[in-house]
Amino acid sequence: MSLAVLARSVVGSGNVIDDPDALWTYGYDATMGFRGHPAVVAFPGTELEVQRLVRAAAAAGAPILPRGGATSLAASAVPPDGALVIDTNRMQEILALDVQSQFAVVQPGVVTHVFRELVAAHGLLYPPDPSSEAGSTLGGNAATNAGGASAFKYGVTRDFVTGLRAVTAHGEIVEADRP
Repeated sequence: MSLAVLARSVVGSGNVIDDPDALWTYGYDATMGFRGHPAVVAFPGTELEVQRLVRAAAAAGAPILPRGGATSLAASAVPPDGALVIDTNRMQEILALDVQSQFAVVQPGVVTHVFRELVAAHGLLYPPDPSSEAGSTLGGNAATNAGGASAFKYGVTRDFVTGLRAVTAHGEIVEADRP
């Protein structure tokens, strides 16, 4: 069974791209000079769908690349040839926001600027401000430890992440919390 068929069985036909012309867009990020050729792009809406996609790709022996806003200047969103790109842009929910504790739980596709504006409306500051904040995602920020001009005073993304849930290359969900 092809990777595209497997992806469609997980996220539905409307959330999969395998047309070679459309895949071209998913072969690069904001880094100059780097290009990959993915086999398929899937747009999961839930953690369970991500887990199922990863397991399907692992079973097929296909490389996997998670993708958020693709604003990276470090080629972190450039897929290996033949990869399944897991685009997290449908996963934009802010699952919890506790203003008193200054704590939030978010999905990886939440756009940085949207989150910064939300917390600012509650009198809070989320300092990481990569220059790409209008299009970058919190998942991508965490993956690349994004900073921005405010990093000199407040620190980078890792200084504001207290825990992560992630899907391993074998499709297992793991949690890591900062002590």
